[in-house]
Amino acid sequence: PKHTLTLEAKNFDLAAYRVLYEHTLPVLIERGQAALTAEITVRGRELQGQAQLVLTDFALTLPQDESISLFGLGPEASRQIVQGINAYAKKCPIVMGFAITGTPEQPKLHWDEAFLKIAKRGLLMLGTLPFAPVLSQIDAKLNELAQLPLPGLDEGSLKSALEKLLKGQLGLQGVPGGDECALED
Repeated sequence: PKHTLTLEAKNFDLAAYRVLYEHTLPVLIERGQAALTAEITVRGRELQGQAQLVLTDFALTLPQDESISLFGLGPEASRQIVQGINAYAKKCPIVMGFAITGTPEQPKLHWDEAFLKIAKRGLLMLGTLPFAPVLSQIDAKLNELAQLPLPGLDEGSLKSALEKLLKGQLGLQGVPGGDECALED
């Protein structure tokens, strides 16, 4: 059997609903508001879909006294990635689209590339010299992710749905912050 689910959330307080994700994310969300639209198709035990997400007033922390590896990178690089995401989010809303695959028990959100681009941009905002080693690690990881095709992901419809979310639910034309918030170099 095939089922299609459509999810929409607007002005979702991420810190208030920590119980929904606190055991599945390796980071802690200090604060943030989310707007989300997602369409997921379930065929038997297989998920396939895409989501559009806008995060505002967003900040992350890493758990105390734990060595966390984000995106397959070491603890120091992971700490700097969180620093980059926070630097970016301080100036710009986080706007992304990503694929969803996996099973209902273990869904996989393919947002690694988007968060790595955000972290890179945030680190560049802070200055390149102290972050040169992690920036090269991020670039290598982005190149690796670019080689992995995602089944059923339509980049065109993903961008169109993201624009619709920005205009429809949030009343915005394009990404606020202009060039400073652009993730493509």
